[in-house]
Amino acid sequence: MLLPKNKPTTKPLSKKPTKTKKQNQHPHGPSEKDPHFEKINPEIHAKLQSTINEVIEKTLPQYKEWLNSAFGEKIIGNDSTNGSLQNFDRMVVLAVNKAVETALPQALKQYDDQQGIMEKWFKKKFYDDVSDIRPESRAYYKYCVAHFVNQFFTKEKIVGKKIFDFGCGPGYYSAILSQKGARVIGIDRSAFLIYKAKELAQKLGLKNVEFFQGDFLNFVASVNPKDFDYIIAIDTIVSFDYCRQKHNDEEFSRTLFEINRILRDQGRFFIIEAHPFFGQLAKGIKFSSEGHFQGRLSHYKIEYKQKNNPHHWFTLDEMTRPLSKNCLAICRIYEPDPSSEMEKENPLLFKFFLKYPHMIVYEICKVRN
Repeated sequence: MLLPKNKPTTKPLSKKPTKTKKQNQHPHGPSEKDPHFEKINPEIHAKLQSTINEVIEKTLPQYKEWLNSAFGEKIIGNDSTNGSLQNFDRMVVLAVNKAVETALPQALKQYDDQQGIMEKWFKKKFYDDVSDIRPESRAYYKYCVAHFVNQFFTKEKIVGKKIFDFGCGPGYYSAILSQKGARVIGIDRSAFLIYKAKELAQKLGLKNVEFFQGDFLNFVASVNPKDFDYIIAIDTIVSFDYCRQKHNDEEFSRTLFEINRILRDQGRFFIIEAHPFFGQLAKGIKFSSEGHFQGRLSHYKIEYKQKNNPHHWFTLDEMTRPLSKNCLAICRIYEPDPSSEMEKENPLLFKFFLKYPHMIVYEICKVRN
């Protein structure tokens, strides 16, 4: 709780306010014995504490204003014998407990909703055993992303190499790289997706892949410098500003700094995601009778995107400026064609993707200071 520090009193309170039965059920902070919190990872727990603090801050403005006033300072600092002081302390205890009661359901709902979103996404894209990508009308993951990963990262290129899968999801692409002889470490914020990733690795009997649940910046603090030959981020950067209405340039820059630190001098960092232009245009393209298309990329900047669109395709400035700042540079951009197998499933979409690539790959290298 972020309350201002009081001046020490000349005499301690004689007795702490007695807690009611209801207060005992809701202590000042999340209980470690509460079954709800046993499944929450440290990051979610930190967000929960932040939510509680936020509610408390909104609940106690009058108290804080009084505490910082000359009158309040005089009472707290010089007159601990005043009987009303216990009332103020009791008021704070009640207010904090009320704030916790309000914050807990809110935070737990956010946690459950987030897990539900990941599970829904997983079931839409993958089979339950993660053996393959489900057939879908757009076939983006199967015929674009998986096709590029298989074609570019050949066994000869990555056998014995160490790869970091940043935002690994259910471990589908990590498994592909691992089966080709690479040593892979994957990380994702979603506990559900990491569970699926470990389940997949166990099913395939993979010994050279590890998965961790958590935040990248927290995890990478324990990683040695220049530890990885390749770092891949598949549909990860597009989710960096998930549900935000403003781009967090500082956090993104810190992320790139750490990527530079753990990447070997001749290593490569790959950002693989939907094309920021054609990938987004596809939803609103209009075709003319001559076979040309008309369309406009809407919501190019995050400040103007629709509120119901949780993702953000980085502008060219948002992508290149922090890369340069952190001694990274785009050495090549790929706009891969889809797999020819896609033509069998959706020939019209296949022809469209050949003209207007739905996927983009940034190959990024380190540069000298």
